[in-house]
Amino acid sequence: MIFDDSILKSSFKVQCASLKQFGNEYLRVKTLLANHSILTDMIKEQETIYSMVDLQNQINISYCENYVTYIDNILNMIDYEYNRILQNEFFTNADSKWWYGIYSKSTFYRLKKKAMTIFLTYVI
Repeated sequence: MIFDDSILKSSFKVQCASLKQFGNEYLRVKTLLANHSILTDMIKEQETIYSMVDLQNQINISYCENYVTYIDNILNMIDYEYNRILQNEFFTNADSKWWYGIYSKSTFYRLKKKAMTIFLTYVI
């Protein structure tokens, strides 16, 4: 969808950067959705600050809902181990050392590489 297949042939570092972009957008959109009702209530009040109205107009709720659904659907199609790695590495604000005690370093990076490849295959 967003990339051609050259991203799959890229280095581990480039693939991580690509997934980080998806993750950052996912977290941003989820935050906007979570705060949408607060913004809507503020705009309905009599003493609305003008900049809040502008902010509300800039938020495309349909895009936000569709993006979250799109990413969630991809993650739900992936096996549990890969899903867990992607969730904790890119789609939540988990501690960077969350995998210590669960995987050895080599196993973690092998699984992470595979998980990223699977995810990127879905978004191409």
